[in-house]
Amino acid sequence: MKKSQVASIICAMSDKLTPYPSRTADQFVVRFPDGMRDRLKEAAHANGRSMNAEIVARLQASFEQPAPANIRLIDRISDSPSIVDEIAAKLAQMTPEQLARPLADILEDLRHTQEALAESAAAADRALTLVRHELPPGTPVSSDPLALVRRMAAILETGQDKPRPPVRPPPKRTTLRKHTKRHL
Repeated sequence: MKKSQVASIICAMSDKLTPYPSRTADQFVVRFPDGMRDRLKEAAHANGRSMNAEIVARLQASFEQPAPANIRLIDRISDSPSIVDEIAAKLAQMTPEQLARPLADILEDLRHTQEALAESAAAADRALTLVRHELPPGTPVSSDPLALVRRMAAILETGQDKPRPPVRPPPKRTTLRKHTKRHL
């Protein structure tokens, strides 16, 4: 065997022994919401990358830029000692009667909110009862929650408080023809 052949065999074997770094990296199974895989595929194609490279690039970009909400929170926390001191000083100057007034207002607001929630719950219960009466027997009420909510809203808007009689299916064509022949 020639030296060049031996060298090429050794190179080929060493390539097989040292895998690409991407082969040794952590691998994850990710479930994408509907449509996201297609959007990623289109973005990867537009950017000239594989889907994996597109996902990695987007993740990397999200870590490089601080989130605006985090920056605002850090700013508020750094300003908070002065705010806390200011509030504490104002509270120290207030009399018990002055402190009680805002609490009484808050309690009154809570009572009104509780009453409004009770009224809303009762209205929703009435609407649900009406919807149940309008559904064909055996239909599960929760089969389409969004449609149920829309139907309840429509009932509440129209002020309908009694269930409508069930709608009869249209007559079959043969029955319709018989009736028209009799009257002609």
